[in-house]
Amino acid sequence: MTNDDKIVEVFLEISDQHLNRYSELPLPIQEKLKEKFLLIASSKESSKSKHIPKVKSSRLSQSTSDTTQQLVPQLETSNFSNAISFIGDTLIKFELTSTRENIFSGIGCVSSIAFVGLLFFGSYFNAFIACGLLVSFFYLLNITDDYILYDITNKKLLYHKKLGTKSNITELAPKRYIRALAVQGKKCSDKNKSWWEYQAVAITLDGDFIALSDFSKNSFYDIRTGMQKIGSYLQIESLDYAIPETKLETFGSGTKLQLVYNDD
Repeated sequence: MTNDDKIVEVFLEISDQHLNRYSELPLPIQEKLKEKFLLIASSKESSKSKHIPKVKSSRLSQSTSDTTQQLVPQLETSNFSNAISFIGDTLIKFELTSTRENIFSGIGCVSSIAFVGLLFFGSYFNAFIACGLLVSFFYLLNITDDYILYDITNKKLLYHKKLGTKSNITELAPKRYIRALAVQGKKCSDKNKSWWEYQAVAITLDGDFIALSDFSKNSFYDIRTGMQKIGSYLQIESLDYAIPETKLETFGSGTKLQLVYNDD
């Protein structure tokens, strides 16, 4: 809408008597009044946009997205939840470091240390070889992408492996074969102290553990709460009786499978 159109709208709301008086005013005064009318029209337009469109937009947003948003659990922000992605309403992605990613990273780190040491001692040819290994294995690490997927539609836990352009997906367990979701703990120590690290896991009816996250410190409550929400969403039992500084152990299998937290 142009400025003239806005002014016309204001004029239409003014009585004929006032319009006649306006036309008899000197031109400078008419121009000043036009500016006032324009401000009035702009104010009215702003008021309309503030009350009418926003309400309609809000209702449209609620009607189109509430169904999905209410189903997908909202996880508290943490290192654990940052490694989980809900891909639409069909997949849940669990990022974790695979065995081969650990191998590539480990060899790359060792090669970098060897490269610096060999340079220091003047063994340039061997340093060149170490540098080649360093570059090769960090390149392999960069093109590797391994993670766990839960297929909500087909109710299956999957393992996705990718190296460069080649990828492969294998089935780990169907939903009916998953006994529960839980938090697993392990005690770590060095010469001076000890501590606990925790990991999200799925337990099969055979009592096997499928890792859904990396082990990390100070993550017990984040993982337990996250597993409870995800378990409720997927309709899979989660072990809400887990306690810190304990290790989850399994006894038996099938319908006789027992899941026990042990602090030994």
